[in-house]
Amino acid sequence: MSGAGSRGRPQSGSALARRPPMTLQQWIDSREFAAPALARRMGSAIDPAATGDGGVEEGALAAALTLTTEVLSDESGSRTGAITLLAADALMSYAFEAAAMAPSGIDDLAADAIRRVSAIAVRRQ
Repeated sequence: MSGAGSRGRPQSGSALARRPPMTLQQWIDSREFAAPALARRMGSAIDPAATGDGGVEEGALAAALTLTTEVLSDESGSRTGAITLLAADALMSYAFEAAAMAPSGIDDLAADAIRRVSAIAVRRQ
């Protein structure tokens, strides 16, 4: 986990930022977490088939949306959904962090994320 910041982010100019493409699970594993349960929850949402050629950005976005749907589907309102919501938030952040390494595609990622989050909201109505 070297090269990772204390809050789950790579340090500026770190070897992580210069590494060749990696899977989403490798991306998550390269971070340090104060709460290992958060890393486990994120890892449980990863679907390698959903990543396709989109890399970390697409994989993280897909996993974040899966967890968001799960949280919204849980009508019990229990606190057990808190870790799932935190994992969804972290994965969404990672999607944009990864996209920022090649900023030419960040607008497309943002538009896709908005479209897909909106679709979740529409299905919930």
